[in-house]
Amino acid sequence: MDFSDLPLHDGLVKTISINWSGKSVEIFLDCFLKPNQNAQPCILTFSGISSVNVPMTAPWGESNSINTARVQKNIFQIELQSGDILQCKAETFGFDTIGL
Repeated sequence: MDFSDLPLHDGLVKTISINWSGKSVEIFLDCFLKPNQNAQPCILTFSGISSVNVPMTAPWGESNSINTARVQKNIFQIELQSGDILQCKAETFGFDTIGL
């Protein structure tokens, strides 16, 4: 699955964990996997990271909801509805549900 095809829109960012020595990032989310159903816990992982940026300035107001997600040349960006853009330069990504 392409990164831009992941069901991230309107998902909720819960926790972001950085494994410094492992050069990886885990983002725990609640995502809407199917229409008209409740959000489900998911994990988005990035491996082989060389940089990560997690601003929390909320220029559009407080929100942990995802607006858009895109990738270009291994730079993954997740724009939150707060206006913050989470950015990670990584070799690979993974996405999975938790406990389903």
